[in-house]
Amino acid sequence: MRELALGVDFGTSGVRLAAIDRAGETLGEFGSPYPGPFERPESWREGFRALMLQLPLEIRQRAHSISLAGTSGTLLLCQKDGHQMPGDLAQALPYHLACEAQLPEVRRLLGDASDHPAGQASGSL
Repeated sequence: MRELALGVDFGTSGVRLAAIDRAGETLGEFGSPYPGPFERPESWREGFRALMLQLPLEIRQRAHSISLAGTSGTLLLCQKDGHQMPGDLAQALPYHLACEAQLPEVRRLLGDASDHPAGQASGSL
């Protein structure tokens, strides 16, 4: 059996997954909304778990590596073991809500390029 890589994207609207072989061929793409509110990190975990169980057994058995991405500029404060820490980031917050006070500094750093996506409130810079 040839090994596969799984690419997982935790977006604002749900979790998506693609299975890719060593030749770069996409063998399947799967997606699902979160089973609970986006702001509740356990929804991410539950959504990922549910999506993995939707994968055909043959794909799960061939999965050798997983790459995770979060394209929504979301922050989540976690301990080393993955459990949430208490505090302001105890919920999953889009960056522009978690660190909105930093937006003026980001725009200052970008100068004339402040209209660049990285300089928007939802940008990760």
